Amino acid sequence: MHPTTDEAAVQVRAATRADLTAIAALHTGARAASHRARFPDAPFDVPAEHAREHAAWSRVLERDDTPALCAARHGRRRGLVPAP
Repeated sequence: MHPTTDEAAVQVRAATRADLTAIAALHTGARAASHRARFPDAPFDVPAEHAREHAAWSRVLERDDTPALCAARHGRRRGLVPAP
């Protein structure tokens, strides 16, 4: 059975504090993957990096003047960006 267009669509919406943990994990994982190619022995996906990203995105989501956008598909966060 193939999903309908609505079920397969990626939804872009304003990110909220409820997205914080998923956003921080997604960003930490992406950052670790991109740096791992250049620095294979460096520990980028460690608790300290998760905490740093969590704190950074928490500050972004708390600001009224810097909205962040979140892309989700099937309820899972797939991407994010601080909106200009």
